[in-house]
Amino acid sequence: MKKIRLIIVTIVCLVTTLVVSSFAWFAIGNNGLLSDPIETRNQLVIDFAPAGSNEEAMMPAKLKKGVINSPEGTIVGNSESVPKGSALLPKHDDDWNYVVENGQLITDNQYLDTPATIVYSQFALEIGSADETGYKDLLITFRVRYFNVNQIKDGENKTPIADLPLFEQMDALAFNFFLLEDEEGLLEEQLATISTNQGTVESNKTIERFMIEQQNNISFRTIDGKADNSELTADNIETKISNYRQEAIGDEESYKFTVTFYNIHLNQTYHILLESYYNVPDALVEGNLPLTGQFVLDLSYEHTEPSNPPQQ
Repeated sequence: MKKIRLIIVTIVCLVTTLVVSSFAWFAIGNNGLLSDPIETRNQLVIDFAPAGSNEEAMMPAKLKKGVINSPEGTIVGNSESVPKGSALLPKHDDDWNYVVENGQLITDNQYLDTPATIVYSQFALEIGSADETGYKDLLITFRVRYFNVNQIKDGENKTPIADLPLFEQMDALAFNFFLLEDEEGLLEEQLATISTNQGTVESNKTIERFMIEQQNNISFRTIDGKADNSELTADNIETKISNYRQEAIGDEESYKFTVTFYNIHLNQTYHILLESYYNVPDALVEGNLPLTGQFVLDLSYEHTEPSNPPQQ
């Protein structure tokens, strides 16, 4: 079999800082980025560098005080569970614009005080080969690791990436991926526009609204790699967005996330846009959060012949 070399040019880690209040509210802020190249078992070189990143800061949605009355997370007075997943995200209108009240993004749920923060990061991807042409399917597997106060001090890394502790609450973090065919990727200002911890509430846009408005400038690929976002509208994107957003699936036994990118053209530069947010509200986030606040996506990969390649 002919050898294929995979190069991931730049990837950005998620950066958080933990602050705990009496109601388990976690405020999260930037605490620096890794800058050393890191090799996984598959010789995949990951450069955790500031290039192409925004200043990440994630916050889980904040529950109103007193709404939970059981370890299972049910609402006071009934058996209804607290909201999870996309129900925690900021409210938007029918045209996919964020709803703003009193200068703030708001929630669409009566049990939440504030919505979860959505952070977008990107990294460049290329599968290069001097011998082959055509396409490959790419399976990426990653664990979420983090530094604590004993493993990093004064900017010096004390522990190899592979030995860092795992973030084990698999349902707490959502990782979704979009694939861009643009060689330059998104600008810093564009990342700030779609990340709700950046810019202003007047300038923030949902990823759906951004894809509609940028359809003539930025090419988002569908999951199967056979179409782009040129025909998206506010009326059809709710049903079509799942063709573009690829969810990383978590395995609670191995603590691994997996995501597959189909029909990656050899020797072409892509940009992968990573969408991340807390998938559970603050009161349901367990206690093994990284104290220094540095999440690391510890990646490995394998590539295979495409299962359903585009017709040439």
